[in-house]
Amino acid sequence: MASITITVQSLLNAAQFDEYTIDDGDTVAELKTIIDADTEIDSSWYNVNFNEEVLEDADTLTSYDIIDGSVLGTGNV
Repeated sequence: MASITITVQSLLNAAQFDEYTIDDGDTVAELKTIIDADTEIDSSWYNVNFNEEVLEDADTLTSYDIIDGSVLGTGNV
């Protein structure tokens, strides 16, 4: 497992992107916890996607081939 920096589309402004450093073995739910703390937006309100696929909370970032420099999107649930 390695520490990676990923870019995630902002929940507040779709034209803005925020960077997060996280372990690639962490789950999508753990990423959402970090995003929640940064934005104060509850993760039940949005999903995270990569390559047009909605990511499942229980899966790891590695399982989606998310690597350092990957760009993820967000969307309303």
